[in-house]
Amino acid sequence: YPEPFLRRRDQRTGEVWGYKVRREYQRCSSQELDPLQRFQFQELTKERLLFEEWFVDDNEDSSQGVLFEAILTCHVLQFEACYSCKFQKALRWNGGSSSSWQDIICTNSDCGATYEIKTKANLEKIENALRWNNINGGSFSAWCQLRNSTRPDQKHYIVVLPRKFTFNRQKEKVFPVTIAEIDKVLPKLRESSFNPNRSEIRFKSSVSIKLTTKAKWFDLPVTGQFIDMGKIAEKVFKDRFSEQTYYQLEDLYFGSDTSDDSESGQEAEAEESVDPVDTIANELKNVDIVPDDWEDLASDSD
Repeated sequence: YPEPFLRRRDQRTGEVWGYKVRREYQRCSSQELDPLQRFQFQELTKERLLFEEWFVDDNEDSSQGVLFEAILTCHVLQFEACYSCKFQKALRWNGGSSSSWQDIICTNSDCGATYEIKTKANLEKIENALRWNNINGGSFSAWCQLRNSTRPDQKHYIVVLPRKFTFNRQKEKVFPVTIAEIDKVLPKLRESSFNPNRSEIRFKSSVSIKLTTKAKWFDLPVTGQFIDMGKIAEKVFKDRFSEQTYYQLEDLYFGSDTSDDSESGQEAEAEESVDPVDTIANELKNVDIVPDDWEDLASDSD
């Protein structure tokens, strides 16, 4: 239970004036709710960390968040101009933990705008986050590095996308994309902030926007194509590490099934999954992707 407390806010100003324990945790003792006591940490290899995040924990929100960020990025690079300078074909993909807070950048040297992409489960959650002007962000230290390395006039945007479609005025299924200029970013504690084995405390962040800059950027069309993120994750994991590592960890966490029927079923399933996975890979092959820090992909999504 990483967040057992609810914030109490002033309805008019949105300022936090107190906290209360969530109902499901009210029977817990103060010691059990103490962040210095309630978390346990175990050192894992990068392979095990990603395997647990991608295949054991089965965090659908996280995997869908990665998928929708990729879909949004592909659309922006092909069809959208820079929101700040309006230059066409100036936006580039710049993802990866080494470039946090700038998933997309404008290559116009006079502009240099950066775009941080966030997804949420639905439009209602986006509206609530914007209502309180509080959006979960990434690494706070990475934000500080970005701000200290860019010009004062450079724009930093946050782009928010729902993972559930809605209907536009033409009654078409779309994902409405909201954009706003980042106003300020504050540090926010997370579970790993209390890890005694780390040499430094790590913070996530809370993002506030300039409310007057909030706008709808465009509607992302619904393709209707089903994409199996589990198969994509499996392919990426095997390519990054090895098939042997994948099957060793699969055996460690789930046990092995060596029956002929199971093997033949797996082979048939694998054959069926090749086409959509390879299709996506081909569609993305022209995107200039910066090498990623794989641990960063294990982060959660709202």
